[in-house]
Amino acid sequence: MSVTLTHTKRAFTLIELLVVISIIALLIGILLPALGSARGIARSMVDQSQLRSVGQGQAIYGSSADDFYACATTSGWAGSVGEYRRSGSNVLQTYVGSTTPTTPTQYYDFISPTLGEELGFSAIRGHRMGNIFNDFADPAARAISTVYPGTTVPDRGDFEDYVTQHNSYNQTSYLMPGPFAAWGTPSDAFVPGQGFGGDEGRYQRLYNGKPVTWKGDPATQVRTPRSFRNRFSQVGTPSEKIMVADGTRYVDDTLSLDFDASPTAITFGAFTSGTPQYMKNVAYGKDAPGLPVNHELSFRH
Repeated sequence: MSVTLTHTKRAFTLIELLVVISIIALLIGILLPALGSARGIARSMVDQSQLRSVGQGQAIYGSSADDFYACATTSGWAGSVGEYRRSGSNVLQTYVGSTTPTTPTQYYDFISPTLGEELGFSAIRGHRMGNIFNDFADPAARAISTVYPGTTVPDRGDFEDYVTQHNSYNQTSYLMPGPFAAWGTPSDAFVPGQGFGGDEGRYQRLYNGKPVTWKGDPATQVRTPRSFRNRFSQVGTPSEKIMVADGTRYVDDTLSLDFDASPTAITFGAFTSGTPQYMKNVAYGKDAPGLPVNHELSFRH
């Protein structure tokens, strides 16, 4: 007499499957916000580390530059870098093409002079812009930026080559408030990002007759001491100042994002902005044409 043993396989019931799916969905719902928060904290830490690097780079620069920090009027001012010549009221500066990793990409570039060598920036200006915007960047800065369509420069092809190789330029990550990149302003008005007190003659030569003073909005009540000359010893209490901040330079009312590639950009360039006191400041102003997107791009952390 033989006995045949049969084994039956027990399958999941529909109810059990639904319970498992519900548990997984519940866990995902609990974990995703925590993961998102962790990513945000990690990005903020990278951002703070890079801001610290900017500060250290400025300190090293100042120690070898008689206490001056890198900004438009020191490292990037016409005649401070490379060779230049005067032709009437024009100042022509050697920035374009292949220079050095520490040559400013334009007057207001304070990052290349302080960190270009240490971080191995390209000697080609158009590629060095990419090093700053894409490599030395706030991880939260993800908007795409293009070269301002009206920019006409001899090395425009280098910028196009960079886009071909790397797809795009990201938005600017760090901005220096204009007064940190300017000499002391005249007594009758605030000049956002430029203004030279008793040095109007030099200003006129360098800026081709552009008005020395600027008036309008609450910024007229802001003063930079006439004697201020971009030295650490004149900054005052460091903990009460913001020398570099989160921010992208420009967003217009069409929400397109671009940057001025001109080496001699004379208003703010790609690395400097006005102050929040100027209500129409395209980065921080409450009356800017790009509101509220300008705030979202400028205040990332």
